[in-house]
Amino acid sequence: MALLDKLQYKQILKSGVSQKRIASDAQIDRVLKYATKLLPKLELKARTLNPKDVSVVYQFGQHSLFHVRAYPRKQPNTFLIVVTDEKDIPTDHILFDIAAEYAEQQLDAPQFGFFKSATQEDIRRVITGIDSDEDDPFAVLGIAEGGTYIQTYREHDGFVLEYQLVNTSSHYRVPSLLSAQQVVDAMNSYAFGKDEWLEALEWQHVKLG
Repeated sequence: MALLDKLQYKQILKSGVSQKRIASDAQIDRVLKYATKLLPKLELKARTLNPKDVSVVYQFGQHSLFHVRAYPRKQPNTFLIVVTDEKDIPTDHILFDIAAEYAEQQLDAPQFGFFKSATQEDIRRVITGIDSDEDDPFAVLGIAEGGTYIQTYREHDGFVLEYQLVNTSSHYRVPSLLSAQQVVDAMNSYAFGKDEWLEALEWQHVKLG
C-alpha cells in the first residue's frame, strides 16, 4: 500500500487523457476492501464501505482512479483516491480534497494580524517580514476550513516549509531550510494554481504526533 504525495498524483493525471469509466462489481469490491484497511492509517474513522461510497472512476492511461468518499456526510469533495493498474489491482492511494484545489486561499500570519485572501505582494511582504525573535514566526496558506495547506516557520537560519493534504497522515516537509525568496515563490505558486512549488523542491513525508 503506497501513499502518493501530490507530485506523484499529478504525474498520474498527466499520464493519459481523462476518461470516465464503469467498473464491475468485482473491481469495486476489491477497491473497497483495500480502502477499508487504509481508513485508520489515514486518520479516518473506520467504517463499512459500500459501492455507493465510490463517487466516480476515471482512467488515465493504464491507471484508474477510484474516488472513494473519505467522509460519509461532511466534506463531500474529500476522497480517498485509490489507484489501480491495468488489471485493476489497487497499487497506490492519496487522501485528497478536490475543492481545496479551486478554493480561494487565505493567508494566516499572526505577527501581522493578517488573515484574509492574499495577493502575491501580500505573500512577499509577510514572508520576508517574519521575525524569528518574535512570537508566532509562521504563516499558513490554505482554505478557511479544512486541513489542506502550505505553511512556513521562520528559524534564525532560514525557513521550514511544509504542506499537508486533508490531515496529518499526509504531511510533507522540505528537509533543508529555505530562503525567504524560495518560500515566497512556493507560496505564490501554491496560491495561484501552479505546481512549480511541488517540482522545484524535495519533499519528504513526515509523521506528526
